[in-house]
Amino acid sequence: MTNTTLTLISKSPGPSARGEAWALCVALDCDDLAATPVRLSLAGVDEVEIGRGDARAFRRTGSKLRIDVSNPGASQVHARLCADGDAWVIADAGSKNGTYVGTAKVDRAALGEGDVLECGGSCFVLRRAPITGREIDEPDPRLGALRTLSPALQRELSIVPKLARSKLAILVGGESGTGKDVAAQTIHELSGRRGSIVAVNCGAIPPTLIESELFGSKRGAFSGAEDRLGLVRAADGGTLFLDEVAELPAPAQAALLRLLQNGEVMAVGASKVMTVDVRIVAATHQRLDKLSEGGRFRRDLYARLRGHELRLPRLASRIEDLGLLIAALLVRIEPHGPRRRLARAAARALFAHPWPFHIRELEQTLRGAVAIAEGSQLAEEDLRLSVPDEAWGPEPERDVLIAELRRHDGNLSAVARELATSRSQVRRLLERHALTVDMFRRSKT
Repeated sequence: MTNTTLTLISKSPGPSARGEAWALCVALDCDDLAATPVRLSLAGVDEVEIGRGDARAFRRTGSKLRIDVSNPGASQVHARLCADGDAWVIADAGSKNGTYVGTAKVDRAALGEGDVLECGGSCFVLRRAPITGREIDEPDPRLGALRTLSPALQRELSIVPKLARSKLAILVGGESGTGKDVAAQTIHELSGRRGSIVAVNCGAIPPTLIESELFGSKRGAFSGAEDRLGLVRAADGGTLFLDEVAELPAPAQAALLRLLQNGEVMAVGASKVMTVDVRIVAATHQRLDKLSEGGRFRRDLYARLRGHELRLPRLASRIEDLGLLIAALLVRIEPHGPRRRLARAAARALFAHPWPFHIRELEQTLRGAVAIAEGSQLAEEDLRLSVPDEAWGPEPERDVLIAELRRHDGNLSAVARELATSRSQVRRLLERHALTVDMFRRSKT
């Protein structure tokens, strides 16, 4: 059974809820993938000790934080993090299985924003986060499959439970594969609406049929037309999710505008309008503001759709959520399957991968691993991870990496942001191409 009891003993009052401080996300447990990820504030902390305990626990005494993990691969005292000004340094404490930063085994290493640590099968991510006044922050359970430990995404999603109860149209943006359909489903579940959610992929319906599919039709309205209710009326009392809404042709855009303005819909070939109670959630990976400026999407419809605009980030920028996502996806893939575990090398590889195709790619990776794994543990070789050329563009990988390192004077955080990946992945690429950061740092003298 998963141990979800979290304990924190503090002899000092919590910090005030102002400003930012470092935080350590306990992101994934290789032996217990269902364990709840949490974010631990490091405000007022100058030393963190990580080691094996009987159960997961977090104990703070003054400025020292002790993290107990129950993984058998962890040593009694596995590693220590020490504050170094406004940065952190990690040192292995003579552990049996070693301490890793990204995929590199280290005795001692400087740490920065977004670095991933693996200590005996427990994975951690170092982040800057708002000081909330709480020493432990858990993902908001109200958000269901949208739960997150990412400080930036947490701010973005904090208003969703309130918005969901309104009739305001919501526009969800983000690259393909970032989970826009999950956002729509979560909004509907939180809405309390009596009807169901009806999802429509606007790009998958031929332009000549989109109006009748959405708004219905009357027999004889056009060749082959039958009496059809239409997807909008099917969603009456519930939520209509319009995926890839940018693909709607002009006539359908006009009809959708009438629906948003007046709650009215007219079937193709009908002579009177019908009133419906439908909440609209629309999604697109395209920039509707740019399309409307170019005349390819109605400006008035764009204004109506963006009652509130929600943008989902790339998976690589919310890597602390990897454990949450893996646990949820494995339940979807194997609802009655075995209790899965990850080999430590597999966990390191998952955190180091740049995920150019985001959550969709992660799901496919896990599906493949589950299909070929021997036993309940997923090994690194089961993952079949690779970095496709599309993640880098037409230039060779090494040339792109060198160009960005030169442009940013060897600043790994800046290079990682530019390449939409993590510092750990940049370090891995440096090793692959026999490069060092010092080669690109300019002298300050």
